Amino acid sequence: MNKNEKQDLLKKISILEYNNVYRLSDIFHGWDKSADLPGKIQKDSKFKNTIAYDYLANKKNEADLEVFKEVVERHSKKYPKPCKSELVIHLRLGDQGWSEDVTIKYAKLKDHIKKCAIKTVSIVTALHFENINHPSTAQNKVESSEECISKSLELIESLLRLLKTLEVNVKIISNSNIDQDFCYMVNSHFFMKSVSGGFSELVAKTLKNTAVIIE
Repeated sequence: MNKNEKQDLLKKISILEYNNVYRLSDIFHGWDKSADLPGKIQKDSKFKNTIAYDYLANKKNEADLEVFKEVVERHSKKYPKPCKSELVIHLRLGDQGWSEDVTIKYAKLKDHIKKCAIKTVSIVTALHFENINHPSTAQNKVESSEECISKSLELIESLLRLLKTLEVNVKIISNSNIDQDFCYMVNSHFFMKSVSGGFSELVAKTLKNTAVIIE
């Protein structure tokens, strides 16, 4: 891709630069207690009517999957859903997301797409910078952000090049509304997790029983 094409691609990807509170996986599991994420979610009115807020208001214990699934199902009614012949890939970009395993993981896509009769592949992604915004790394934020964006674009470019050879429709789904992207993935019929991050793992736990997770 040339410089203009990279800029056009970047415009399609939401940048969650200050996503240090609305962290669904941490909130669900009750992790990072020192950050008091539940308290911040429940006290800030901007989080009302979100999955995290409603889950915290109704959960009976930590990692209450039954309640979480009920909340997600209610919120899913507000958002678009994937079609039955669609593979949804979660691609974590930003402060983490690339790995030596990535090339191997996506190289298997051709066989999966043929076997499952996939006609559309949706890449659900966003640029996360929660680790960069941590106080211990704040001084290197600008340099780190630029480096992470560059590496992230390289990763999604390589995936797009691969998909182009497989004769499927390709969509990039990236919303600043984290709930919307989460619900899209949870309602997928075929799902591929990101290489890293608890967000993908939580999607996998919340998928319907009929969904197929492609490893």
